[in-house]
Amino acid sequence: ERFASSIELLQRLVVNYTAQGQKIGQARTSRNLGLVYSQTGERSKAEAAIADGFNQLKAIEKSTERTKILAQILEVKGQLELSGGQSEQALETWKQAGDAYQEIADFTGVTRTQIDRAQAMQQLGLYHRAIDTLTAVGATLQNQPDSVLKARGLQSLGECLRVVGDLERSQAV
Repeated sequence: ERFASSIELLQRLVVNYTAQGQKIGQARTSRNLGLVYSQTGERSKAEAAIADGFNQLKAIEKSTERTKILAQILEVKGQLELSGGQSEQALETWKQAGDAYQEIADFTGVTRTQIDRAQAMQQLGLYHRAIDTLTAVGATLQNQPDSVLKARGLQSLGECLRVVGDLERSQAV
């Protein structure tokens, strides 16, 4: 939670990557800067950093690394949209991120965006759709080792089930 020093370091990295013409590094660092700004509540700066990340990607040839950074930028953009009350837009943005992760066969990224999408569905009152999504995620994660992602998915499913009144299943999850 040393946000001020993180921002300072990331800003220096953006300047260095720009001077060196390293678009990939600049896009990745802009994404990270956007994430830190979102954590500090500096929404306009976060949006500007995310926009800069997208702009840098335009100059990069299609590759697995570019697609991964695109997905990561989209994840942060979705978080900003959800926190700004734009749940439907966040849902679409996270779908795009999930599609990008799917394209490069990044299982963890796909799963993370499915959980994020379920969160947007909940904010839209689409609890049964969120439950369907999270149930599928839970089935996929069941044979995976315990992780923060697995716990997050199960916690989200349990919370959804509780909200719709399925307390027994919620408690089991």
